[in-house]
Amino acid sequence: AIEQVAKDEAMQFVLDKSGDIILLYADAAFDITFKVLDKLKRGN
Repeated sequence: AIEQVAKDEAMQFVLDKSGDIILLYADAAFDITFKVLDKLKRGN
């Protein structure tokens, strides 16, 4: 439900700030996992 509302409202991030700030949704365009893994593999 969170993902669908975020997409419908063109949101890039949805945070829960009721306590510690928790990321509930992030647009896939902001996923840099592959860049981080590549950097770690290269050792740079």
